Amino acid sequence: MKRALVFGVVPIAVVIVGVAVEYFLIGDSNPRFVLQGKLNDVIKHSLSLETSLSQMVTGLATAVVGAAAYYFRTRRKSDVQLGLSTKAVSALLIVILFSACASIYFGQLWMAALRDQLIHDYVDFTSSSVVWPERLQSGFFLISLVWFAELVYLTERTPPEPPAEPVQSLADEKIDD
Repeated sequence: MKRALVFGVVPIAVVIVGVAVEYFLIGDSNPRFVLQGKLNDVIKHSLSLETSLSQMVTGLATAVVGAAAYYFRTRRKSDVQLGLSTKAVSALLIVILFSACASIYFGQLWMAALRDQLIHDYVDFTSSSVVWPERLQSGFFLISLVWFAELVYLTERTPPEPPAEPVQSLADEKIDD
């Protein structure tokens, strides 16, 4: 219970603190840059950084989905040996997959918002259509990563199973005449 509380509250607290820090410290200095058909080097570099960050987090969230799918594939055999409740492991997998897929979704919304701004000939990196998908992508990725760590901890903390006994084949038996 204590570990579940920590793993549930810590990611949410980190997201709330991050939003508060961004809101109070960064502020709204010059929210909109009208492009007039041209991108200067600073805006090009900023757009490059935004897309690279989104691609990185999307790739990492996809990796979490793949790793969770691997654990899902092998869990039927190991749940009984590990003594884990099937419901607990299934709930963890559902939370992990939902959070990682939500992170991927919000990353796509983030890039769509930037593309929409470029189409309309302006860039506003502090717009809520850009900032909130960025925050939600990072937050959901953090949640999926923390719960995946919990799943790995639960499945890897048990001792290895003893080796199986050798099976005697018919060829090894002596035949008495």
